Amino acid sequence: MQKRPTSVTVIAWFVIIGALFTIFSLFRLRGNPMTARMLAHSPVPISVHLGFGIVGVIVALVTGYGMLKGYPWSRWLYIGWSVIGLLFSLLTVPIISVMVISILFLAVIAFFLFRPVANAWFNPAVSS
Repeated sequence: MQKRPTSVTVIAWFVIIGALFTIFSLFRLRGNPMTARMLAHSPVPISVHLGFGIVGVIVALVTGYGMLKGYPWSRWLYIGWSVIGLLFSLLTVPIISVMVISILFLAVIAFFLFRPVANAWFNPAVSS
């Protein structure tokens, strides 16, 4: 049995815990006047932001679990959804400094999810 790389474990739990914090944030989103003012400038209604957030939480929980189990699709789904999320953010709340940090953060995560040791975890038949 292949041992899960520490980097994958840390990323998976980070994704899962981040999703749990996002659930809390989504519940507080509607009643927050500062958020309402900020989203008033968005070309997308707040309901779309909430829906996108809910789907994002589901995807994060599923991909985090999949990474812990070594399912190959989980890292691809995580990266793909993250790119979609970045594009959504760029179109709706284009704060360039946040976008740059988010892109760099995603690049670091992708680096660790596609290193040879991670490839062996996600594709055990290939490394045998």
